[in-house]
Amino acid sequence: MNKKQKKEFINQILSNLKKDILERLDKIPENWDGVELRCYIHDYYDSHYLMNRKRKRGYKKDLYTINGLL
Repeated sequence: MNKKQKKEFINQILSNLKKDILERLDKIPENWDGVELRCYIHDYYDSHYLMNRKRKRGYKKDLYTINGLL
């Protein structure tokens, strides 16, 4: 993917994620604040956008490079 395609992909994924979570807003407990909401967003994403183990290993290795740890 080139940079433009990556940007479009990111915008689409985030748009879909936002739409899906906002559709469930009435089911989210009133007492939740940013901490629980961040965890819910993470868990929702993790359960709906899965990777196989081999790809996930490569992804985690790439994270070190992205975050400047290698």
